[in-house]
Amino acid sequence: MKNDMMISSSPPGGCIDPLPLPTDCESGLLDLGGLSVGALIAPGPDADEVAKGIEEAGLIAIEVGTPDELLTQKGWLLSVVDVAAPGAEAAILGLSLSRQRGRLVALVRNPEEEMTSLRRGASVALRKPVRADLIAWHVARLKDQARQSYAERDAIERVSSEARADSVQRIAAVMSHELCGPLTAVVAGAGLLRAQLRDDRVCGRASWDDLEQLANEIENSANRVQRSVEEMRSLTRGGVRRSTCTELAEVVREAITETPNSRQVPIALQVVSNEHALAIPDLLRHVIDNLIANALHAVRSARSPQVTIRVYALNGESRISVRDNGAGVPPDLRDRIFEPFFTTKGEEGTGVGLALCRELMARMGGALTLAAGGRGACFRVRLRPA
Repeated sequence: MKNDMMISSSPPGGCIDPLPLPTDCESGLLDLGGLSVGALIAPGPDADEVAKGIEEAGLIAIEVGTPDELLTQKGWLLSVVDVAAPGAEAAILGLSLSRQRGRLVALVRNPEEEMTSLRRGASVALRKPVRADLIAWHVARLKDQARQSYAERDAIERVSSEARADSVQRIAAVMSHELCGPLTAVVAGAGLLRAQLRDDRVCGRASWDDLEQLANEIENSANRVQRSVEEMRSLTRGGVRRSTCTELAEVVREAITETPNSRQVPIALQVVSNEHALAIPDLLRHVIDNLIANALHAVRSARSPQVTIRVYALNGESRISVRDNGAGVPPDLRDRIFEPFFTTKGEEGTGVGLALCRELMARMGGALTLAAGGRGACFRVRLRPA
């Protein structure tokens, strides 16, 4: 049976559109849940009029004998309840508390029952005796509302699904950015170590100082990977991590020592004042690592590359500035430099580093800014003094 089969209906004037018959894709069997209307009707002529009206609206009428049958079946598109039927009051109340709220027709005998039914959640209350054409009109209207509700729900689910996929993509980009650099250093260091050991074995000599330096670089890079993983876990867990009194110069010295610097670019540290600020040491270290790595990348084409880091106080803040003498940030890109996934490095960059650094600084109650003017780029870490 094909999906484009239609339920036949012949409403007056042809004003009610039929719904396509849904089928289960695997079994090919009809799925009547989304096209059926559960009806709890007292015996009598109204039952025939209700069934006829539902069919004229392009749906399938399924009569039930008890409120439990009506409440336990989750596939009804709509429900019709006759207040004269046994258990009708409980059925109306139960349906109003379920996903059927807003899709319930009540059949009533007097104004009092009408008001009571509407108060308890019925969408519309029709006086008995009922006519098929009136039932058809109201059922068709509620059917259209249900269609719109389902379409809106599907749209929300699509947006939620896209948001989840986007979150996964962002997490993957962050992890790629944070782990790629140190892992590359680990692999490169291990390759150099293997080559040197092989050459030394052939030549019958060993340069232990060089081997120790390579081993230290591998260990430092592996430690950076471990720190990055712990920081990502900390960010995803959420919660509050409290800032503590942190010696800024010490954090900077550790970062300078352990950040890979294969071209041996001079990094000058100027401690104008021995600042102690409120920070989370490992997160601050992560920020400084990224700023130094970016500065080293920025000066790779400079004739006399230089990176200068200053620790100082200004305007009641404890600050760290990282300045390079590279090409700097073009004026038209300055406002976008901290946007997630925006990068000036082309295929070499992910656009994650600075966005993540700004987020980490915000978590510590500080800020990360790009200074205006001067040669190259100068990023400023701003913290509250301890």
